[in-house]
Amino acid sequence: MLDGTEKVLNLTTVIYTPEPWSHGEKMVAPATHDEVAKVFHNWSPPIRDLIAKFPEKLMKWGIFDMADHPAPTYASGRVAILGDAAHASTPFLGAGGAMGIEDALAMASAMQIVRDAETSAATIPAALQAFSAVRLERSQWLVQSSREMGAIFQCRDPSAGSDGNRWRVEAEQRTKKIWEFDVDGMVEQIRLEFEQRMAKAA
Repeated sequence: MLDGTEKVLNLTTVIYTPEPWSHGEKMVAPATHDEVAKVFHNWSPPIRDLIAKFPEKLMKWGIFDMADHPAPTYASGRVAILGDAAHASTPFLGAGGAMGIEDALAMASAMQIVRDAETSAATIPAALQAFSAVRLERSQWLVQSSREMGAIFQCRDPSAGSDGNRWRVEAEQRTKKIWEFDVDGMVEQIRLEFEQRMAKAA
């Protein structure tokens, strides 16, 4: 609860720029007060008043995703990728970490199947391919959907414009898909995918 004695305010602004990131592999780069002030110069006085309180020297973080270069598979032989290595996304649905946790459950389930199965040269590759087959579509959906939600939040989606009701509907529909996921069904699907692959390898 705020009581009026606070002296520090943490404020983050999210600014879309179509130009490529010009800072190489650095994820954080210096920024200035003027850079931010120029973006918000047409906003309402309360927002401009907040921006005016920014210090002269700031830092900016690049936000990246894998939407333009999606991984075609998450498994090759006895090697697999998961989490951000497989499907890094922007933060506009707040679910990148949750998707990684789902991956962890899926991978643990795949490895449990390996432990319980009769081992052959095909066992681990089949389990990893089963993991990939089950996780690919959902996690790549998140990457694209989060990018789209960012465009909607920032009024860059021409079909949504500044329609607040459209924002709400889009956010509710997308978060419902994230929250109401059948994790038990996912685990079962991995088992079925594994069995199909082992049957083909026999």
